[in-house]
Amino acid sequence: MEGVAQRVLWQRQRGSQALSRAGAGRPFETLWKTGLAEYDEMEGIAWRWQSVDGAMMKAPAGAASGRGRIRRIGGKKGSKRHLLVDGRGVPLSLIVTAANVNDGKRIGEVFSAIVIRRERTPVRRNRHLCADAGYRSAENIRIIQAHGYIPHVVDRRQEAEIKRRDPTKKARRWVVEVCHSWFNRFRKLLVRYEKLERSFVALNHLAAAIIAFRKCLSTSTLFTDRFLASPRHAQLV
Repeated sequence: MEGVAQRVLWQRQRGSQALSRAGAGRPFETLWKTGLAEYDEMEGIAWRWQSVDGAMMKAPAGAASGRGRIRRIGGKKGSKRHLLVDGRGVPLSLIVTAANVNDGKRIGEVFSAIVIRRERTPVRRNRHLCADAGYRSAENIRIIQAHGYIPHVVDRRQEAEIKRRDPTKKARRWVVEVCHSWFNRFRKLLVRYEKLERSFVALNHLAAAIIAFRKCLSTSTLFTDRFLASPRHAQLV
């Protein structure tokens, strides 16, 4: 039994070392960019309406993240993932910080971490950014506007009240929360056990790439189903 335990420990150490090397080379970020480029070609990135938010993850190992060691928040240690997503919830930017970092403090870094840039179009349309009350400070609004966005910063209560007064108004910020739930479906990310930040960021990049490619697959399946149901397909058959 002792020999089996040693082999298992050795295999885990090798896997951790391999992930650390992958994180240093950032191949998963490149894969994520490829998935976004494919998604942009097939359906088009929904640049006009974007959303930003952060979500905390447990980290029982108490690993270092961002700048310095993670402090206890509510009796728990953790990390925070900050996401910027397009109008369909596909991640465009991702950074990881300690759990005690306020969402608005890293808004500039989130914008800087966008992995794919929008191509210039003949007609420039306004870009809107939806965010919750964590981004409503004057400094955050200034940063959002400086990056060319029209800010829509409201808390959940105000958002629900606006929706109640005008049922036709479309809710838009929820897509970033859906994206966080997609990340949490990867069990490796639900609880952080990686002590090295680059290893954990690499895993998040891999998850973002999978989400982007899944969006491409769902789009391709939708187009195929529509074609099979169309009169044109019946004529060809």
